[in-house]
Amino acid sequence: MNILQLISSGGFFGAENVLLELSKALKRRNVETVVGVFNNKYNPHTEVAEEAERHNLKTAAFQCNGRFDPRTLITLRSFLKHNRIDLIHTHNYKSNFYAFFASLGLNLPLVTTCHNWLGASAKMRFYNALDKSLLSGFDRLVAVSDRVKDEIMLHGIPMSKVSIISNGIDITRFASRWQDDRAKIRKDIGVPIDSELIGTVGRLTEEKGHSFLLEAARIVRQHYPKAMFIIIGDGPLMEKLKKEAGKLPFIFTGFRNDMPGLYSALDLFVLPSLNEGLPMVLLEAMASHKPVVATKVGDVPKLICSGQNGLLVEPANVKSLADALLYLSADDKKRCLIAQEGYRTVLKHFSSKVMADRYLKIYREVSDK
Repeated sequence: MNILQLISSGGFFGAENVLLELSKALKRRNVETVVGVFNNKYNPHTEVAEEAERHNLKTAAFQCNGRFDPRTLITLRSFLKHNRIDLIHTHNYKSNFYAFFASLGLNLPLVTTCHNWLGASAKMRFYNALDKSLLSGFDRLVAVSDRVKDEIMLHGIPMSKVSIISNGIDITRFASRWQDDRAKIRKDIGVPIDSELIGTVGRLTEEKGHSFLLEAARIVRQHYPKAMFIIIGDGPLMEKLKKEAGKLPFIFTGFRNDMPGLYSALDLFVLPSLNEGLPMVLLEAMASHKPVVATKVGDVPKLICSGQNGLLVEPANVKSLADALLYLSADDKKRCLIAQEGYRTVLKHFSSKVMADRYLKIYREVSDK
């Protein structure tokens, strides 16, 4: 089986991470996988292909000069035929559009993963609506959460076409050996070894709730002056959030590709999101043996049993978020127990091996029709 994993990317975020982890796990099962990206003329982001090449995965870049480029359809269709692609797996609205029309008449199975429909602008609402109108033409749709599945079902897609597959990660990437580099990494990012470092990872957009973390940080610092904070990731709100942070001890790293080491530098991980499916960064933090505080959104409550393998708080509730961070900062024993249980949860249910096995089952089902 020769599979094209296709995405139009705006950077290296959750969907890109899922695609990469899946492709790596499929390769370990001797499944041929090509990571395909659009090289957008006005917004070039091919980070996922660069990461794929670092892991010796095959890649392909399709030049795209605008929102709709007929030459991209021709190029993609030619690639599908000449490289004997057996199945296309897409990961967002633009890849859905191009894969659907480029594969017409080729009798290729189409699988798409619906990660989330985000964005409140009129433009994004239009793209999301267009995407949903194409979904009935796909052989199988995979939702990353119950909420996403419910949204798919609202558009008349037969239940037999829809599955839920939770995101998964390569547990070995976040092994405890990274703890050996903790002091070095803290020095590199300017954090004293005796500080309490609280961090989050994600694209800097409204739905990630960073502003609420900034407000909670002010409360935490009043009670716990040794606390420092780090936001790892990039996005359109970078400058706005820096201004909001003011004199608070916040470190903004921008995009980083050394995440296992950065997780090792943390004492606590926090996810303040207002909207999520099942975030990869939360799985990564738990796999890194970090105690986590997260908002009760999307499928996060399916992952975290509050008080056992993490703490859950209501979204947009600054006081609850600050209270949870202060509670774990003050109780080393509880932190250790939560971190251990979090690791066990991810190991058992959310590994890339489990994820790849579930996708491979779907690939075989749609290919045998």
